[in-house]
Parts: sequence; structure tokens; C-alpha cells
Amino acid sequence: MCKSLRMKKNLFLLLFALLPFFQMQAQHKFKLGINGGATYSKFRNQDVVTINGTYGFGFMAGLSAEYYLKDNLSLKANLSYDRKSSRAKSTLSVREYYDSYPIVYRQKITYNYDYLTLPIMVKFDFGKNKDFFINGGPFIGYLLQSELKSKMKPSYPTDPLDTTDSYNSFDYGLTVGFGKIVKLTEKTDLSIEVRDNLGLSKMNDFETYGGKDIRSNSFNLIIGCSFDM
Repeated sequence: MCKSLRMKKNLFLLLFALLPFFQMQAQHKFKLGINGGATYSKFRNQDVVTINGTYGFGFMAGLSAEYYLKDNLSLKANLSYDRKSSRAKSTLSVREYYDSYPIVYRQKITYNYDYLTLPIMVKFDFGKNKDFFINGGPFIGYLLQSELKSKMKPSYPTDPLDTTDSYNSFDYGLTVGFGKIVKLTEKTDLSIEVRDNLGLSKMNDFETYGGKDIRSNSFNLIIGCSFDM
């Protein structure tokens, strides 16, 4: 009888000692997810004389992984296929003779850059129900392909020009985002996030007009779905 009581007492003490471990495990959740959305990009120092660059829309899609260090603090990574696009316009007047009527050519240029991008961020959840978050950290991107498309009026559109060899393979910088979490089920979350990616590395592998380095700048609107593992 005494032996049985001692065994129960020891088992109770063991469970009591392991309680913090179980609590820690409950807090250290691991999540996997999928995400997709739109990109809105422009590339600094890409403008040249008579060509004015503007932001352009692209798209992104990928996977996410998140590991909770605390109840509201986690490490998050996204591996995404990113198409970063920008636009440019140019107007050129040509006269066959000095006193002849000019022909005005209007050109529209699209720059497309396809990257495999990996940001690694620290994420902080806040709010009454911890349903808002901010995250930030470094990112690295690997250039898969880049191309230039040109349309000129009056004329015919030209074939896309592959410009991959004119740019460096890697891009890196800083990313920061803000978002909202919507609980779908006990183990499934939907998130909506706005993210800014500021490129810090030199993109171009050629001499630009004015000798400046081209650097990326891209905004994301991301919708994601994550699952507790």
C-alpha cells in the first residue's frame, strides 16, 4: 500500500515537473502554408533620357513555414516565385526633312524579372485576439529569367528580348510587412498582408546611363492560408 502511494506520488511529481515542458511545446507551434498575390514594382536608377519608368503589376505564389518561439513571437520564411515588373514610356518625333511634318512614335516598355525569393522574418502577433501582426527581416532572391518587351506605335510589337545575362543572379535586401489573421478553423488561419521589399544589392551587370546601380523595390499584397502541424 505504501509502495503504491509512493509510486502515485512520484508519478504526480514527474507530471508536475514536466508541465512546463508540455506548456512550452504547446506554445512552440509549427505551421505550414501556401500563399499568393500581387506584386507592384519599380527599379531605382533604371530611367534614361526620354524614357520615364513607372511601377508595374506582377504576381507571386509560394510556400510558407512558421515556428513559434513564444505565444506571439515566431520565425517565418516564405519561398516564393516572384514576377517583378515595371513599365516605361517614351515619345520620339522624327522628321524626314527639316520642314516636313513630324512622325511621332510612342513606345511602351515592360521589364519582367522572375525571381525565386526567400525572406526570413521575425513575426510579432498583437491585438486583443493576437489577430494582427508585423514581420520583418532580410530576403534573398535568385534571378530565374528577365526579359524586355517593347511596343511602338505606329509600328509592330517586337519579340521579347531575353536580358537574363545582363543582370546579376542574386538580389538581396530588407522586407517588412503588416497584416491581419482570420481564424477559419481551430488549426487553419487565413492571412492578408501588405509587404515592402527594399532591394539593397546591385542588379545590373552592365554600365547604366549615368553610371548608377539599378536596385529593386517591390510591394506585395499577399493572401495566405496556414495549417497547424
